[in-house]
Amino acid sequence: MLVFGTRPEIIKVDPVIKELEKRKIQTILVHTGQHNLDSLLADLKIRKPDYVLDLPPESAGKFKGGLASGIFRAAKWSFVIAREIRKIIKKENPEVLLYQGDTLAIASASIAGRLVSKRPVLGHIEAGLRTHELFNPFPEEIARVIADKASDLLFAATEDSAKNLKKECQIHGKIILTGNTIVDAISIHKKLAEKARAKLPKKYVVVFIHRQENVHTKETIKNIFQFIKGVKEKVIFLEHPTLMQKIHDFGLEKELNAMKNVKAVPFYDYLEFMKVMKNSICMVTDSGGLQEETCVLKVPCIVWRKNTERMEAVRAGSAVLVGNNYELALKYVDEIQQKKGFYKKVMSAKNPFGDGKSAKKIVDACKKEISAKK
Repeated sequence: MLVFGTRPEIIKVDPVIKELEKRKIQTILVHTGQHNLDSLLADLKIRKPDYVLDLPPESAGKFKGGLASGIFRAAKWSFVIAREIRKIIKKENPEVLLYQGDTLAIASASIAGRLVSKRPVLGHIEAGLRTHELFNPFPEEIARVIADKASDLLFAATEDSAKNLKKECQIHGKIILTGNTIVDAISIHKKLAEKARAKLPKKYVVVFIHRQENVHTKETIKNIFQFIKGVKEKVIFLEHPTLMQKIHDFGLEKELNAMKNVKAVPFYDYLEFMKVMKNSICMVTDSGGLQEETCVLKVPCIVWRKNTERMEAVRAGSAVLVGNNYELALKYVDEIQQKKGFYKKVMSAKNPFGDGKSAKKIVDACKKEISAKK
């Protein structure tokens, strides 16, 4: 059984699904419901999930009514999701339960697996990611810790992740270094991405910001706007719901609409977005997964965060941390445009995220664990 709920999760679990199907191993797909995945599943040629659970409350993502209210609603939803997944496990009786990533739904899946008397082998794909700050990012860091503590098989994408797991005394699962399935996914889909329909400017910067720490105050959003105003080229601005809600709440819509260099885009299909990313001058983001994808594709990544659980990309030279400092971010954009400094580091960076055989290693480990139990 494989559990997923968001676009990044299904993209990363797709190679595992394909490896299981290649070996004719029966799969049960459970979509927890955070994102509408219909078009993405079609693009990836993944069959319709066997189970689709409820959508989370709107306030869980946008924190309407204040942070405390949002946390309460998100926790309540997580409890309901755990209960529903537990029912499915009891009904289907899978030998292995796999979940990928660091959302509350993934933490819920790991808890559900633990609460079944005849429980399956629990496997966390992309285990061991840490910023070592429990509320930064929130709720991802908490979700990672819960999922890792509950799991029997911990599929670490990098040596850093494996080391994090080894240091934590409450981690009892087997640590298996696999590489990151995003490398597999890019290898599978990059040729299709080049044929995608996206109409693009000749030169452009992509901005995708969505984490709570970057959008919770008017000042942090205005810093993002200051960066955009300072970019000489076109800016493709991805309208994440959390950010757009905050822009509305703070009365900043007119300021955004007045920027002549901005092309606001509410949504791209996965293959279109891969093409957008691959052909950009650089990506400016607080997304964890995009730090990996840009590294594989050799696209400069300016990380709009003070710290990251993907320090491998920073050390490799493909990403830089700028916090919420728009002047520093503009400095790096200038280096990229002049093909100096940061740009040279990106072009010479070695991918630390694996060899594209992660899915095979994950399925091999699952089969070995099942055989050992028998």
